[in-house]
Amino acid sequence: MILKRVNPIDVGVNPNAILNIVNTLDKCNCHSLMILRHDKVICEGWWKPYKKDYNHVLFSLSKSFVATAICFAVQEGLLSFDDFVVNFFKDQFPYRPCENMEKVQIKHLLMMGYGHNVNQEPDWYLRENWLDENLKIYLEEEPGTKFHYDNRCPFLCSVILQRVTGLTVLDYLKPRLFEPLGIEGAWWESKNGINIGRGGLNLKTEDIGKFGLFLLHKGKINGKQLLKEEFIDQMTSFKLPTKGSGFTSKPVIDWLSGYGYFFWMCSQEGAFRADGACCQFSVVMPKQDIVVAITAGTSSAGQIILQSLWDNLTQNLDLNIENQNQNESQNEGEFEDKQNVLMSRLNSLHIPYPPGNYDFSYLSNYSGNVYLICENKMNITKLSIDFNDKFDTIRLWIKEEMIEVKAGHGEWIETDTKFHPEDFIAHTTFFFSNVGCSSAFDNNEYIIKFAFTRTPYCDTLKLKFDDKVILGEYICNPVMQHRGNRFQIMGSKI
Repeated sequence: MILKRVNPIDVGVNPNAILNIVNTLDKCNCHSLMILRHDKVICEGWWKPYKKDYNHVLFSLSKSFVATAICFAVQEGLLSFDDFVVNFFKDQFPYRPCENMEKVQIKHLLMMGYGHNVNQEPDWYLRENWLDENLKIYLEEEPGTKFHYDNRCPFLCSVILQRVTGLTVLDYLKPRLFEPLGIEGAWWESKNGINIGRGGLNLKTEDIGKFGLFLLHKGKINGKQLLKEEFIDQMTSFKLPTKGSGFTSKPVIDWLSGYGYFFWMCSQEGAFRADGACCQFSVVMPKQDIVVAITAGTSSAGQIILQSLWDNLTQNLDLNIENQNQNESQNEGEFEDKQNVLMSRLNSLHIPYPPGNYDFSYLSNYSGNVYLICENKMNITKLSIDFNDKFDTIRLWIKEEMIEVKAGHGEWIETDTKFHPEDFIAHTTFFFSNVGCSSAFDNNEYIIKFAFTRTPYCDTLKLKFDDKVILGEYICNPVMQHRGNRFQIMGSKI
């Protein structure tokens, strides 16, 4: 599936509307943006060092792909939405489960209506046996009656699909969805050989956009009906109210508009979205024939981002230069100017560099020193920096493995460290193989910014040098519950 590129005005969208969105997203730690109308890309941009060819962690946007896989299995007669979940796990119950557990059907999992109040317990996915933690619990509520955002639901769907088909969700979707859409290089985080379902899928921004088109066209791509229209309608229509569920205490209307089958309903009429933590979005706006794909690294700007779409993409569409009766050539030139401004803006996007300048004469006094670092959550055991007036070379020892990165001054320099952490979990891992770095010196602090370009994370390390001692802190951005916020760094010269 090859997407055609056109200017916004060619499909009736004012370039200024797109520019407004870009300017808003630029303040929200966004990493990429793609907007499509009438099946054509009218805007695409990546904030350096993120790039169009990079996969990105999608977190819970992955859930919508799980729902899609379940719908394919129903279409093929392998499953029914009304199947009772306990029937797939008879080997897990040496005794009779609670009455509500016996009532749970696949459709209840899909709508987050499992019947368990997840706010009453710690996160089960940090434990070893996920299946036990998912099934051997007491369900307080009648299944399908109340929304609770429960990551057990997509995981159980993933397990059920694999038990029925013998394939992971990813492998099952490849010939049915990914290959027809032209999605390549996808991978999915797994636990004990099972795609985790709750998150874990990694795709490119354009892949997210293609998925949106698949939904927009009710399962039909290139004239072929991949998934019946009725299943798209099932997934993307209101099933349970989310208001009052306790999922969010903030007045964020687009999380209070209801839930489908692993899809969120939006405040705009007819719009819906696949949605992952830190603002990974595939937004579908059928009334406007628009799809928007976004990757980002913010835990607080979701409503701002979505409101920008509503403010700029729901009104004043279908502008047509040829139908302008007055000052036609002037209007055409005006739109060309606006398009040029937009393209210039898109080509100059970058994650903000660390603040400050660079003082090589001071920092060179500490160049090449190796510091033994006190115990810390990131497992940094040693640190050394070679300072240079063009770029710095930073060496970090994670436990006993050394990774080396280069940091630019007023620019991003990318490094593939070949570092692959054991037991990779996107919610908890600190260091990744692909990273862009930039450094600066401000208020006697040396600042390194790490943009882990396949993830939402753009972390900062601040250091102060004092004779034979190094002091500082590691700051996580965005903050994730099990990754943490900020941590003190202390060390002494070896």
